[in-house]
Amino acid sequence: MIPYLKRALRRLIAKGPRDTLAYSFHVARNHALSGYIDLRYGRKVSTTRPLKHLGLPDPTAIHHSTYYVLSEIFRLEPVSPADVLVDVGCGDGRVINYWLYCGLRNRIVGIEIDPATAHSTAKRLARYSNVEIVCGDASGVDLDGTVFYLFNPFGGRMLADFERRRRGRPGKIIIYNYNDLTPFIGDHWQLRYHTSTRDDRQYRVVVLLPQSSPGATS
Repeated sequence: MIPYLKRALRRLIAKGPRDTLAYSFHVARNHALSGYIDLRYGRKVSTTRPLKHLGLPDPTAIHHSTYYVLSEIFRLEPVSPADVLVDVGCGDGRVINYWLYCGLRNRIVGIEIDPATAHSTAKRLARYSNVEIVCGDASGVDLDGTVFYLFNPFGGRMLADFERRRRGRPGKIIIYNYNDLTPFIGDHWQLRYHTSTRDDRQYRVVVLLPQSSPGATS
């Protein structure tokens, strides 16, 4: 709560009471909506936490996407009824919660490297017949998905291994809050960027498509 109060105070000084009130309403509304969707579909409020106990070579933690940004991402990148949706690093299942909230009946797969989190998420989402949770390293799990979603993804070797595994295969990769796109720079991928133009919805998204995909733009 304290970080939000500090942010509101800085905003009040910089932009005045009307803007600060509108922003505060936006934050409160989205916190309430997030709690509702988390509990309604995932039966748990999603939390951020480190995964140091796994001893992975890359810094890894469980983070969760923001629902209002997810709504904008999938407005720009619509899901078709034939798509197989894969949430890479699904954590507590927030992105899966969002897809269920949207009423999607597609096959949905969540990949989670932490066994305890994968087991918990699979148990809570077991009532949805179109949802499957797979425990494993995303760079080593072979899935024929058509839409792969990553938020604040792993980097270094793991991201490079994931890229090599998807190279030349159909399907697009959506990365929200990317840092290092080095493995995807070259002749194998076309990159399409989406950037927020609103100060209350800041995000950076890149959509990666195989070079042969129609409609891709660099």
